[in-house]
Amino acid sequence: MSRTDDLLRELETSEGGRSRAADSEGRSRRARLLGRAKGLFSPRYFLVALVLTAVGLVLASAFLPFVPGAGLVGVFVAAFGLGLLSGRRHYLELAVAGAFAATLSVFTDYVVFALVADAGATLAAAGAGAGALVALVGHYFGRDLRSGLTADL
Repeated sequence: MSRTDDLLRELETSEGGRSRAADSEGRSRRARLLGRAKGLFSPRYFLVALVLTAVGLVLASAFLPFVPGAGLVGVFVAAFGLGLLSGRRHYLELAVAGAFAATLSVFTDYVVFALVADAGATLAAAGAGAGALVALVGHYFGRDLRSGLTADL
């Protein structure tokens, strides 16, 4: 470094107790972290995924009433459709939405069993795991089909 840079740094430090470069570095670091967080989880996309997985779960359960786990087919179809339509990866949003929808479905289907046998936590964990897994697989296959359809031959 040059002598001029050292003098400027001392002058900035003596003016405010903290250098302006450190302030801008702190702000830019915060901005980068916030940008990464926004890129990792989108609340708007999560709400869309939650609504679509819940609708898919209810519709599949209504059309296949005597098939155990039919609601998971609806979660898969909703996640597959979102993967097919979206240009970006949204695995986290879909995993959380699928887990939430499946947990509520399993818990409401077996509410008496959950209360009488004190198995609510076990049912919630099973529903969350199954819903998240099915949503992730559905989104993966939807994205895979999209990339196959849009790739050049």
